[in-house]
Formats: sequence, structure tokens, C-alpha cells
Amino acid sequence: MENNNHIKQSREEKRNGYFTVAAVVSALLFAIFGLVPALWVGVARHKQAPDNDRRMSRMLLVDAAGSLRGALSAMRLCNEPETAESVGKTALVYVVRAETALECEEDGYESSRDKEEFLNDVYAVLTAPDPMEAAYRAELMYEYSVKFYDHVTNGADFGYNGELAAKPTTLPAPPPEPTENDISASADFVKRILDADSAQHIGGWDGKIEYEVTRDSVSGYALTDGKRIAEFSFSHDGQTQNGEVDTDKAVETALDCAAACGYPNMEAYNIEVNGNAAIVMLCKNIDGAKCSGECATVTVVNGAAQSFRSGDCDCDHDVPSVKVEESKARSAAPKASGEGVLVTYNDGKRDRVCYEYRYELDDGVHYVYVCAENGKQAKVK
Repeated sequence: MENNNHIKQSREEKRNGYFTVAAVVSALLFAIFGLVPALWVGVARHKQAPDNDRRMSRMLLVDAAGSLRGALSAMRLCNEPETAESVGKTALVYVVRAETALECEEDGYESSRDKEEFLNDVYAVLTAPDPMEAAYRAELMYEYSVKFYDHVTNGADFGYNGELAAKPTTLPAPPPEPTENDISASADFVKRILDADSAQHIGGWDGKIEYEVTRDSVSGYALTDGKRIAEFSFSHDGQTQNGEVDTDKAVETALDCAAACGYPNMEAYNIEVNGNAAIVMLCKNIDGAKCSGECATVTVVNGAAQSFRSGDCDCDHDVPSVKVEESKARSAAPKASGEGVLVTYNDGKRDRVCYEYRYELDDGVHYVYVCAENGKQAKVK
């Protein structure tokens, strides 16, 4: 399993990289409209210093580190969500500036890793659903920002071990490695459920076992925990035999596929036709509302399920009661073309129950969610 652990570590590193890019993109607007002039004032000040040959990236990094230190110092004084959110937005700008300047440095990955992880974790704290999360951790963030500033200005040592991530002191034990009997039994399970000709063990992670599978000479893969199939996919060209897609039949096939993989009692949430393939999203029904955040997805071609991927379908929910009728809630959905679908999702703090309205605009599909508790817009995506 050593190779699988290496693959998993590589995936985590890539995910962290994507996380950094997301930080840059999401906070860039603040810099454009509010604090760019201040940045260039700082750069000009550094240019006038005797050390004129310092690279621009170094000047930007010093300016951002100092400004971040000041913003996080102010965060220590916040005791209301409104003020914490306001200061947090300012601090985010300096996080992005520091991250951008750091990317331009030539120190190499190893020497920059602690600094990048520190900035990523500050970003995560500042963008938490509860603005007070940043206020609660302000002292620790400020402490590290002082060390970070001292490092970029004076070359002092800087070390960071993920303290801001607030990881539990005792981590859960990793799932046991599957035995040869487990692997063999799971292979039989996969072949039976997918009607596959062969299932060759190729690895796995997080307690799941991965197989390379073949069915009617078509190759694919499957991932299972031995009791359910979390995902599978077979190669296909997306072409149907008659050039048309029977959506009703596709939904029926998708439901049967989910049940066979170990996810019964699902229902159709959405269906899209991509070329000649039907992509069916299934979800659980929680107290009359479709659980939009825990969908399973099935791709159906030629009347057969060619791929399946399950969501997180085993969560407990406490869905609020509906207090606003759909006909009244619709007024909060601009130019809604039809009746909203009652859905539930978790906003990071609690379960919400909303009416979902679908819009097909010139740039693609968008959704408006209107709270079924108060009739106000809750989310737009």
C-alpha cells in the first residue's frame, strides 16, 4: 500500500495547490477595489530605501506581511460578527498579496512550504462560515504573523505545523488494511453487482478497495468497501444505438443501479442530456425535501449504467419545518419560470429547507434558493 499512500499524498498536495489558487481568486476583488493604492504607496516607499536592488516580489512580500500583521492585530479586538467579518475581509487581501509574492520567490518548495501552509490556514480561518471563528483564533494568528513578518524582513527562522487547523488531539484510528480474503470477497461482490467478467485488485485508500474491471471486453474501474460500491465507471463513447435518449428509462436504470450498489430509497433530483448520454442525479428525501447536497450520479448510455458515483448519503439531518408556501416564496426568485423544488442543504451551521429555482441563462445553468422558513433568498449559484 506504500504506492497508494504516495498517490494519496500527491493528491493532497495538488488539492492544497488548488486551495491556494481559490484563495487568490476569491479575495482578488477586495484588492482591486480598495487597497491597491496602499500597496503601491508601500512599494514606492521601499524603492526609495538604500536597498534599491531588492526584487519587486520581496518588496511586495514585506509589505503584505506587515499589513497582515496589523490586520490580525486588530482582529484581536473584535467581539462582534460584523466587525470580525469586516477586519477579516481586509486581512484576506494581505493573505492573497503575501501568497502571490511568495509564489514569485525562488526559494523552492521545501523552504516555502511552512509559509504557504500558514497562509492557507489563515485563509481557511478567515473564510469560515462563522466570522467569530477568526476572532477566537486571532491571538494565535497574530503570533504567527509576527514571526512571519520577522522572517521575511530579517531572515529569522519560521516554522509552522498546522496549529491553526485545530486538528483533534486524538485522531481516529485508520481503517484496517484489507486482508487477502477481504480483497477476494470484494472482487466477487464487484463482479456480481456489475456483471463484470473480471475484477483485478489495483489498490485502495480510506478503507476502500479499488479494482480494474472488464465487462463485455470494455475496461473500467470500481471502488468498494465490500458492502457497497462507492463508484465505478466503464469506458463509453456516449453514443446511443438509436441516437435518442429515453429520460424516463434512464431514471429507472439509474435508480436500479444505485440500489444494486447499496443505496436504496433514492429519487431523481435532476437529469441532463449530454450528447447522447443521460446524466441522472439521485438524492435522498428528508422530511419531504430533496437532499441536494448528497446526490449520487449515474451516467446511462444505451439503457445501461456506465458510471456511478455516490455522495455522502449517510448524514443525519434536522430539517426545519416549512413555513412559507412555494407560491409566496416564488416572488423572491426573479423571473422564475416554474414551481420551485423543495430541497434541503447544510449551510455549514445548520440544515436549511429551501425552494430551488433553476435558470438556464446564456452562460449556463444557475440556481436560486429561497428559504422556506422566511421567504427570503438564501443562496444563488
